[in-house]
Amino acid sequence: MTLNTSVVIMAILLVALLCFAWHKTNSLWKAWIITLITGKVVTVLFWAFGLDRPLFTISLISRKTGYVIKSFTITACGITFISFLITLIATLSWPYIMKVLPREIKYALRSFEVREA
Repeated sequence: MTLNTSVVIMAILLVALLCFAWHKTNSLWKAWIITLITGKVVTVLFWAFGLDRPLFTISLISRKTGYVIKSFTITACGITFISFLITLIATLSWPYIMKVLPREIKYALRSFEVREA
């Protein structure tokens, strides 16, 4: 299985999981958290089974000698894992962030919230 096929399958399954979890929990917030955790696990599995590609390399170069001191290869799974992790942290901390926001911003954000039945 190629990386492109795996990514398409992963995306379809995560959307299906989000719909299923939303149906079972009756909470979009909980379903989103379940999907983010599952996405992190799938990303680690992709990395473990070798379905990963390097995106770019960051090299630290010495100004005195001109030689490369250290190189860091940034991979697709690494970027995906970090994005899932940051989104999960933001989602979990949102109730605490909402408490300290000014009243005007809270009012503006509440107009965009999804109303649950």
